[in-house]
Amino acid sequence: MNKFIDMENKVASTVSFRAEINLQVSKVAKIITNCVDKLIPKEVFPSDEKIKIIK
Repeated sequence: MNKFIDMENKVASTVSFRAEINLQVSKVAKIITNCVDKLIPKEVFPSDEKIKIIK
């Protein structure tokens, strides 16, 4: 029974760790998008094109 609980805890911590990584990645992607928005005029490079490149 204890082994099962240990496994459950490991799975839960792995899932939350992955969620945290996804959160950090999306924050970085937002920062990059904001920087690109400021650097490149919208007429030259429409924002929907940038989103495709980042994804």
